[in-house]
Amino acid sequence: MVRQGYASGSCMVEMEDGSFKPACRSTLRREGEVWYRLIKAAHLSRPEDYFSIYQSGCNHSCLKCHSWDFSKRYNGFWVSTGELAEMAVEYEGIVTVWEPRNRATMFHATDLCRHCGMCVVYGTRGKLCPRKLAKEQVVLSPQGYGPARNIVSFTGGDVVCQADFYADAAEKIKDACSNMWVLIETNGYGLTPKNLDVLASGGVDSFWLDIKAYDEEVYRRLCGTTNEWILKVPELIVDMGFVLEVLTLYIPG
Repeated sequence: MVRQGYASGSCMVEMEDGSFKPACRSTLRREGEVWYRLIKAAHLSRPEDYFSIYQSGCNHSCLKCHSWDFSKRYNGFWVSTGELAEMAVEYEGIVTVWEPRNRATMFHATDLCRHCGMCVVYGTRGKLCPRKLAKEQVVLSPQGYGPARNIVSFTGGDVVCQADFYADAAEKIKDACSNMWVLIETNGYGLTPKNLDVLASGGVDSFWLDIKAYDEEVYRRLCGTTNEWILKVPELIVDMGFVLEVLTLYIPG
């Protein structure tokens, strides 16, 4: 980010020995031509109904962070982008809903299933069931019942400022799979025009963009850094042909 003329984020991660290092140096590495990422977990998530890769390390330090135990701490295991592609192939084998690209978002999971599991457990549909899925399309994951959609998402911590890693991962996932979309859940800090070009070249399809506050002073107090260019990101994303979903979080403080 600094080399592109932007301020560095609030990136420090607590290491196992109590010291602190920047997320891009402590939870991301490259050995020769191979990228590696520290992740906490990877599985079919609810209520998103897609394969989520939970990343350690982040360029924000948000108050009340949902993923604080691994976003700001060295916590997890190392995987290469090739290994992530292998995980995606394995997941593709259990996909039950094949979404078009324009539905490669979390939001579009909400009209498919209410995740009660009644159709599987009791053989009857709940009162709020959208009635769009067959019983056979509802499967159990570590987070409950629902469909499995053809989307791989990067979530948890965020180092999208290191766009080359995500582009490489997306390219490998798409080369290995037959019909998977790649989504990045992000605070938008790393989505500079140059980085968006890199992500597009790798085949990234969509973004879940968390805009945590509009006022810069409030944003800095809540997240530890600026939102100066984040507010310009939605227009860039749409103009470049990505699918965009925008969320505004409530952060007590």
